Amino acid sequence: MKYITLYDYTEVESQGDLKKEDIIRYLEEIENRFSSKQREIIQIYAECSSIEPDSIKIVKNGCVQQYVGVIQYQPIGREPVQIKILPRLFKNKKVKESYFLNYLLEKTKHSKFYLMKNFWVSDLQEFNYRDLLTLTFDYYVQRSMSKGYFSEYRNFQQNDMKLAGKLEVSRHIKDNLSQGTSTRMAYSQRRQTVDNYFSYLILKVFNEEINTDFLSNETYIYLKTLQSQLEFSYRDRTLKEILIANDRPIHHPYYQSFEELRRISIYILQNKRIGIGGKDGKEDKKSFSFLTNMNQLWEVFLDQTLMKELRKTGWHDFRDKKKVYHEVETGDHLLKMEPDFVLGKNDEACIVFDAKNKPRLSESMDRNDLYQLFTYTYGYGVRHSGIVYPKVSRETILPNKEWRMIPHDDKVFKKIPYTILELGNSLSKEKTFKFYDEQNQRLSSHLIDWINNHG
Repeated sequence: MKYITLYDYTEVESQGDLKKEDIIRYLEEIENRFSSKQREIIQIYAECSSIEPDSIKIVKNGCVQQYVGVIQYQPIGREPVQIKILPRLFKNKKVKESYFLNYLLEKTKHSKFYLMKNFWVSDLQEFNYRDLLTLTFDYYVQRSMSKGYFSEYRNFQQNDMKLAGKLEVSRHIKDNLSQGTSTRMAYSQRRQTVDNYFSYLILKVFNEEINTDFLSNETYIYLKTLQSQLEFSYRDRTLKEILIANDRPIHHPYYQSFEELRRISIYILQNKRIGIGGKDGKEDKKSFSFLTNMNQLWEVFLDQTLMKELRKTGWHDFRDKKKVYHEVETGDHLLKMEPDFVLGKNDEACIVFDAKNKPRLSESMDRNDLYQLFTYTYGYGVRHSGIVYPKVSRETILPNKEWRMIPHDDKVFKKIPYTILELGNSLSKEKTFKFYDEQNQRLSSHLIDWINNHG
């Protein structure tokens, strides 16, 4: 196995005995396989309604693009490779060792993830392996919901007065007649039921192996309802018994959507890092790898943190009330431009924010970003605007400096750094989460004061 570590928006470099050209070739081969037939778009919540193209670019002109994640890939006739693409912030070891990624994943449950069929689950330590498997489990539960609950025929031994099945004479004599009881009948009954080992399998995952905070409400209710029906029967089953009973694939045409759920549930319960090669080194297991668009992830993260704090103060998302965008005439057609966030009050837009996953903004502004911000400001008729970007630091940095747009100096904007802690693991997870929650509040208060002081 060859191991490759890359960073988004960073030039590919040679690693070990792998030349730059070899790594780029691997990435291009993966791009070619990443077609609409070989992937599935996971939309954890309905808010993710945008449509991605049938193909994506992982590398362009020798530079990694906006996708981060882990891919384990078996090139034909060559040694398998594991490619990790990390956020470039993680080049800083102290950021990589901190709990920022945990916080980001916790806040971006609304984001979109890609599961690539015929790829392999890798060691996803940098990507919070347990939470990502939870998202995957959630997705396949939701895919199966339209079929109801999985049911199958099972034989049940009964001993009562109903006799709704085949009489078992020997057991009837032993359990009833020999005991002087003639009012009950011992019989076996075959019926279709949700009380089966597949149900035990997914309930075992639900109760013991995953982070239920990452489940959608629909999945949580679906599994809770099933659990209430089988509370007493499934808890008596051992893990070994459940895994053995679910060893065979589900072939019934009506329940094909449950097959992937069976597989991911077994992977989770076995607590494996699935690699290349199954039994006897053959690829007899179907699995997947993880990729997500870091630019979209950054936007969703800010929506669920800083923008959420601003909304608590009475601001609202202007686009909730009026679906608006600014049109720019480019000669032969109109270009529709829509900023990431437009906040307002009383049906009036007040401030425009653009989310930029560009740490280098702390040093210099990109001319295209400025043009974009100016266009939004004039298009929406607002005085205030800002670009929110990540900045590695040891403390929260408030954006005290502002820029004015000459000659219209009533238009002002700020570069707003969102601090990513550079403290390694010196802070606990709880204290790290508290820092970011408090930072959201401080930045929110600062921006509101800025707007109010400028009228």
